[in-house]
Amino acid sequence: AGQAQVLKEMGYKGMLIQRVHYAVKKQLAQKQQLEFQWSTPTGDIFTHMMPFYSYDGPHTCGPDPSVCCQFDFARINGGYSGCPWHKTAVPITTANVAERSKLWLDQVYKKAMLYKGKDVLIPIGDDFRYQTMDEAHKQFENYQKMFDWIGVHLPSVKVSFSTLTRYFDSARQTPVPRLQGSFFPYSDRVQDYWTGYFNSRIFYKGYDRLLESLIAAVESKCPGEELHMQKRALGLFQHHDGITGTAKSLVVQDYYQTMQKAVTELKLKLKTCLDIAGYVLVNLLSVDTPTMKADEIRPYEEDAC
Repeated sequence: AGQAQVLKEMGYKGMLIQRVHYAVKKQLAQKQQLEFQWSTPTGDIFTHMMPFYSYDGPHTCGPDPSVCCQFDFARINGGYSGCPWHKTAVPITTANVAERSKLWLDQVYKKAMLYKGKDVLIPIGDDFRYQTMDEAHKQFENYQKMFDWIGVHLPSVKVSFSTLTRYFDSARQTPVPRLQGSFFPYSDRVQDYWTGYFNSRIFYKGYDRLLESLIAAVESKCPGEELHMQKRALGLFQHHDGITGTAKSLVVQDYYQTMQKAVTELKLKLKTCLDIAGYVLVNLLSVDTPTMKADEIRPYEEDAC
């Protein structure tokens, strides 16, 4: 729920979320409440919830991934390992455009039934997509052929490439319910709960906090110091397989070495800047805390243990 508040405070007018418990999605879909005003202490923010298992191509045009996968045209000729449902993506031609367009629209109609508004959002993409012009052209050209056919033969349907701004500006015109609270815990399918990351690999979670506190200390006490690489090390570990503890062991060790280098550099910067002999603890706050006085700087003593 904090994410909704942060985005609201930053001036966002809408947001989109995907990873919500499958049973909650099902209930909201049955009531056409997958779009709602998410209530936060600083006001409501319009929220669009994606209805299906994932955000990739096979799960965005409608409820049947074996059909939607065929319209991820980057998979033509086995790209991205093809479609796991043994139905391949094929180029749109004059011979198949009618059949392909109707098959795709059938999925879009079914997805539309889950929302109150007259607009349907169909994202086309995935992690690491659109890295070549060839891929972009495959998606654009094949969809445009379908759009052209639909425009002529099904004039009651308006379909085009769009932007998030256009979609949200239109979707926000439809009255939607107000929702309060959060969506934890998350489960994407029966008995698969994503909650272990709250306490897995706690050493690395703690080390991440140490790195963050040192960056804050150097920024506060040593203005002008260049911290780009140290901030990058911190940001890198914020990946959803980093700070969560769900990365492979080899990757975790790589994260740690990157953070360790940054911590060593920050300690040296602080030592040089404050002209002190050793490592220190810094309270950046202008108020007392249970363990330190306001703005206190004191030597750090290694635990004998």
